[in-house]
Amino acid sequence: MCRSIRRYRQRLLNIDRIKVAENEWWLAECDKLKQASESEKWRIINRLTNQSDNISWNSAIKKLIDGKEIYLFNDNELMTSARN
Repeated sequence: MCRSIRRYRQRLLNIDRIKVAENEWWLAECDKLKQASESEKWRIINRLTNQSDNISWNSAIKKLIDGKEIYLFNDNELMTSARN
């Protein structure tokens, strides 16, 4: 039982360390906002709010026609759609 208590206390200590590290990271990211460009500010804000950069609202759609992969939209159409 003493061993279990020791493990439990060690895990609590690790959790506290993780919380401190997370708080330090958060504050460091917030400090970066002061000197960041507008686009970089949004990237930082997205990281701080756990929003993923990997979400793509416009992606290439492929269709198999006669054994060939055909894209339904070309790059220019996707770029124009992403800008609007």
